[in-house]
Amino acid sequence: MQTRVIAGTQKGIKLFNPKAGTRPLTDRIKTSLFDLINEFIPDATILDLYAGGGNFGIEALSRGASFATFVDIGKEATSSIKDNLRKTNFLDQAEVIQQHAENYVRHSSSQFDIIMTDPPFDKLVIEHIKDAAKLVKPEGLFIFRSPVDFSVPEKINNLQLAYSKKYGKSRVSFYQQN
Repeated sequence: MQTRVIAGTQKGIKLFNPKAGTRPLTDRIKTSLFDLINEFIPDATILDLYAGGGNFGIEALSRGASFATFVDIGKEATSSIKDNLRKTNFLDQAEVIQQHAENYVRHSSSQFDIIMTDPPFDKLVIEHIKDAAKLVKPEGLFIFRSPVDFSVPEKINNLQLAYSKKYGKSRVSFYQQN
């Protein structure tokens, strides 16, 4: 599936996606998601977990985020992210890490304004989501994409479910501190 940057400084640029094992955010989901979080984007630090081709983080950079960290285990995925960052001129505002997302969040001491986690639906484990949520800054936003039939918790650690919406076979949920 071909994806593109839908708004901001790099609007219209087509992005590479790894061929195997990814579910890129569709333009419909991305538009809806960014309409909801637009006020959080300027100067934000982003963590794009299970990043695939980096679609979420690059969209955030295009809309004014200051820095994005992309984490994916796949060699093809991290190569696609780097190609997309070059294509959009965001290499200097990004870090690409080829590592299991679970290991990254378990050992990281970094904090982020916005975290997007989009784990493989067949390997989704709530403990990994809880570990990822620990990296959100106090005023930050944690976004979690899951299968539509996944029982989304009301709380993840100290974060409260603020909004959840179904998009076809997936659900996108937003968490914040109260």
